[in-house]
Amino acid sequence: MVDGMKKGESVVLGGKLVVGNDVYIGARSTIMPVTIGEGCVIGAGSFVNKDCEPWGIYVGSPAKKIGEKTSLNDEQVRRHHHCLWWQQTNPEKNIKNFLGEAHHRLRH
Repeated sequence: MVDGMKKGESVVLGGKLVVGNDVYIGARSTIMPVTIGEGCVIGAGSFVNKDCEPWGIYVGSPAKKIGEKTSLNDEQVRRHHHCLWWQQTNPEKNIKNFLGEAHHRLRH
């Protein structure tokens, strides 16, 4: 807690935070101004003070890379990028069509 702040308040201290697509950040994590690469997983309660490589799994305080999220090969990663699910305007409305298209693109 910072002096003069009420419980539940937060403050931006400065710097640039860049978060890639398809990133999971666990509850109660603290993220400093860093770059979190595409597909990263940040474990709950982690303190991230250094850049995170794409598709890495990071945990701890300070966060350390403990593995990789996926065993996708370069071609499968390219196809994942091509489907751009994070840019869909309303995926909930057309979820069956969207998932079917993504599944098709990943397999072909």
